[in-house]
Amino acid sequence: MNSIVYRQADVSDLALLVRSRVDFMNSFWGDTYSHKEPELAAHLAAYFMKHLVSGDYVSFLAFCGEEFAGVGGMHIREMPGGYRNMTGRVGYIMNMFTVPAYRRKGICKAILDQLIATGKQAGIHLFELHATADGEKVYPQTGFKLHNEPTYRLFIENQ
Repeated sequence: MNSIVYRQADVSDLALLVRSRVDFMNSFWGDTYSHKEPELAAHLAAYFMKHLVSGDYVSFLAFCGEEFAGVGGMHIREMPGGYRNMTGRVGYIMNMFTVPAYRRKGICKAILDQLIATGKQAGIHLFELHATADGEKVYPQTGFKLHNEPTYRLFIENQ
């Protein structure tokens, strides 16, 4: 097997970013929302284009030879500051996905390390994420701790 090579994504990777996010969503939700895949893909393409260009979305890709193996991203957002994060800048880790054949090879952790290093260089001192059951094993290895703050959501379904 070839070694894993990592590189930062740019707008030329738009189709791959969209496809990997759709694959992640399908693996998470099953075929529950598959009828919405074209609409989701269009929204994702617009999101990635806008935020890659503005620099508030950073993504790293993993390849084994020419084959795509994994991806991870970080949306940089700014909120009002607080005592532990005066600037209010937050690196929200998202879109962490490893192709099933490449799981358990350290790809997620390597991408996560690169995202955190990039965030630190940008002056970010707070990183957060929502984890899937599979991801819950990886994040504590990098220093993430489960935060004891409930998350509430309200989804308004579009028709």
